[in-house]
Amino acid sequence: MTTSRNGSAGWLLGVAALLATLPGCSGCSRSSDPVVTPIPKAEQDLCSIAQAYREAFEQTGKAPESFDDIRKYLASLGNPDDMRVSPNDGQPYVVMWGADPTRGGAGPVKGMWSIVAHEQTGKNGRRAVADIRGLATTVTDEEFAKLSFIRKRKSGKSEGS
Repeated sequence: MTTSRNGSAGWLLGVAALLATLPGCSGCSRSSDPVVTPIPKAEQDLCSIAQAYREAFEQTGKAPESFDDIRKYLASLGNPDDMRVSPNDGQPYVVMWGADPTRGGAGPVKGMWSIVAHEQTGKNGRRAVADIRGLATTVTDEEFAKLSFIRKRKSGKSEGS
């Protein structure tokens, strides 16, 4: 039996379109609400810190040395003082101050690039981290040990100078 190419393709597309419009036939129930998983506050904070760090570097041409150096960039993302301390461990976030956020690449854990900020200890063996792209996630202590971090540029001066 022979059929025309346009005839059978058109018929199949028509049936597929009809089925997609029928309730319960699209593969997802239309009566259920989508599941929304909120981003944990620590990840939100670290994402903002990483973005502000990178923006400060791009605007000034030098790596931020303290929280005050990124404060004005954080202000556009919320209250900077509300982003200083982890809600999980109650400690200030660790930020790789003075390090170049353009130096680093993809790492071996969860597709994270070099880390710019993280929780000090986190909670229940897990801690939030953010990479140089401003992406944040939560990792186990074992995964944390495998992460790479942004570093200061080497110069003729010693670290103590």
